[in-house]
Amino acid sequence: ENELFTGLDGKLSCSKDSYLINNYAESALISIFKIMLRMRKDHRVANYSSNAKLIEKIPEYMVKMGFGLHTGWCIEGAIGSSFKIDATYLSHHVNFAATLEESTKKYGVPIAISHEFYEICSSKARRYFREIDCYRDKGSKIIHKIYTVDCDTGMILPDNDYPTGKEHYRLKINKRLENLVQIKDPNFRMIVRFRQDDELISIMQNIPR
Repeated sequence: ENELFTGLDGKLSCSKDSYLINNYAESALISIFKIMLRMRKDHRVANYSSNAKLIEKIPEYMVKMGFGLHTGWCIEGAIGSSFKIDATYLSHHVNFAATLEESTKKYGVPIAISHEFYEICSSKARRYFREIDCYRDKGSKIIHKIYTVDCDTGMILPDNDYPTGKEHYRLKINKRLENLVQIKDPNFRMIVRFRQDDELISIMQNIPR
């Protein structure tokens, strides 16, 4: 198992709880796949693809999202007013995650992943990663790699019975609490979800490894 995690100084350090770092990282990756699946299954989102006004302006329009996965330190701050306060996160790591998200359009993939994130995933999870590019910062000799994890959601059709509303929200909260318990279990490995979750299997089974 990988024994690395990103410390406050932005460097990789050893951790006796490496399984916990692996589980959190792989949970983030799985959550993205779940978002992609929900977008395909939710008939309300699918309705945008058949909206006559949208299709007239943008032929073959489809709702899509890109995701950037990176790890590093950041500073949390509050912005807003006495009526509403939101959290904001500042650091060059946050900016780089946004850059990765933007790069998904260039690479034609839904997820762009930094080498730093790749490093904190378990060796079994890394088997699903595919290197798509590399780059070097200006004035640096260090080469950074960019990865993706391939999946195919094209066969997923909208489901009019797909759960929505408050009841679905309650189920999500309960599932999230269950996940938090599992993540902290020293005997649990998040990567097993790739082989046990029917939804994940459905979008990854036809991808060559």
